[in-house]
Amino acid sequence: MYIRILVVTDDAVQLQALVCCLAAQRYFVETAADGIEALRKARSIAFDLVLIDGRLPEVEGAAVASLIQDMAPRRGRPHLVGLSAALPGAPAPPPLPDGVFDTMLTIPCPEERLLCLVERLGRQRRDDAALACDGSPDGSENRDPRAPIQQDVVDAGTSSCARVLVVDDDARLRDVVQAALREAGCDVAIAGDGLAAFREIARAPYDVVVLDVQMPQIDGLATARLVLDVLSRADRPRLIALTSAPDLLRRRESGTTSVFDEIISKANGVAALAASVRRSVAYRRRNPPRDLICIGDLGSLSRLLGAEPLGVRCDMAGQPSQGEAAAPPVLDEAALESIGKLLPQAVVAGHLRLLARAGGALLGRLRAPPVPGEEADLLNATHDLAGSAGLLGFRLLSARSAQYERASLGAPAERPGAARDLGEAIELALAAIQGRLLAMADA
Repeated sequence: MYIRILVVTDDAVQLQALVCCLAAQRYFVETAADGIEALRKARSIAFDLVLIDGRLPEVEGAAVASLIQDMAPRRGRPHLVGLSAALPGAPAPPPLPDGVFDTMLTIPCPEERLLCLVERLGRQRRDDAALACDGSPDGSENRDPRAPIQQDVVDAGTSSCARVLVVDDDARLRDVVQAALREAGCDVAIAGDGLAAFREIARAPYDVVVLDVQMPQIDGLATARLVLDVLSRADRPRLIALTSAPDLLRRRESGTTSVFDEIISKANGVAALAASVRRSVAYRRRNPPRDLICIGDLGSLSRLLGAEPLGVRCDMAGQPSQGEAAAPPVLDEAALESIGKLLPQAVVAGHLRLLARAGGALLGRLRAPPVPGEEADLLNATHDLAGSAGLLGFRLLSARSAQYERASLGAPAERPGAARDLGEAIELALAAIQGRLLAMADA
C-alpha cells in the first residue's frame, strides 16, 4: 500500500531535508509552502501523514491541522504531526495547541526518528486495512494517491432572506454590524475568527460574508482565499472586506485581482456597509458567480448593479479619491445616532466607554518613550482603534489612526508627525465621548 505524505512548511531548508529523507525511502511525498496550498492538496489527495510547521504565514499550522481534520468525514483522517523548530541558543518556541496534532516533532530531528514514525504509521494502516472485510469500502489502500477524494454533500436548504456572515475578532464591532444588517432585513450570523468563519461557510450557504482583515489564526485575506479555493463557484458567497486601512490591504495583494468583491472602509460607517451588502445580495441572486472585480474598483461594481458607489473609494495606489473631505469631522453625529436606533442606549454607552479607554491607553503609549520590541503591539492597538472609531462615527480619529499605521509601515520619517496628529485626534474624541455620555445620562 501507499504511504502518502504531505510536508507543509515555508522554510526551504527544512522542506528539502524532510523531502530528501522521505523520498529516499520511496514514499509518496507532496509539499506545500503555506496553509492554503496544503488545504487545497489535502482536499484532493488522501494523505496518510501530514507534517505541518506550526508557524506558517497567514494560516497558522494549528488552524491548518484543524481544518484537515474537518475536511472529509467519509475517510479516516491523516496522522497529523506538528513541526516545531529549535535553533541553537534560541529560547524554546511556545508550545503548539494540545489536541490538534497527534504527534509533535522538534526540527531538526534524527532521520531515524522520522522514519520510525512513518514505519509505525504504515504498520498501523496495514493492520486497519486487514481488519476491514476485503479492504476499505472505497478501496483507498489500492487507489492511486493522486485520485480525487469523494466529498460529502450536505443539503443546507435555501432561504429567501439574505444570509450574511459577519467575521470580526472585536465583539463590539460585531454587535454594531450585526444590529445594522438585521435592521436592513438580513439573517445575520457571526464568527470571531477566520477558522470559525471558514467552518461555518463550508457548513451552510451564505449570500455575503463580511470579513475583518486583521484576525488571529487565519486572517481575513487568507480566509477569503480559502473560500475561493475550496468552495465550488455555485456555492461561493460574495466577499466584502471591512477594514480600517484599505490601502494596506492592497499592498498585501500579490496581483492586480482581489479575492474580495468589494472593500469598505470602517470609517464609512455601517450605513455604507449595509448598502454594500444589499447590492451584493442583489447581484449574486441575479448573476451566477463569475470573475471577481478588480480590487478597489467599486465603480465597476456599481455600474454592474446600476447604482452609484457609496462611501469613500480608494484608487489602486491607496490614495483617497477626490470626493473625500480633506478634514473629516471629529464626530459624525448622524452615524452615531443611527447606531443608537439599532442598539440599546446602555450598549452604545458601553461601546463609547471602551473606545475612550482604548484611546486613553494608546495616547499614553504614544507620549511615552518608545519601548523596543513593542512596535507591533502598538500598531495592533492603533489598527483596532481605527476600526472601532470609524464604525461609531469618530471620523477624525479613524482617519488619523489609519494615517499613523501607514506611516509606521511605509514612511518611518513621517511617523513622529503622524503620532502627534493621532494624539490630537484622540484628545478631541475623548472630549466628544465625555460630552455624549453626559448627554445620555441626562436624557
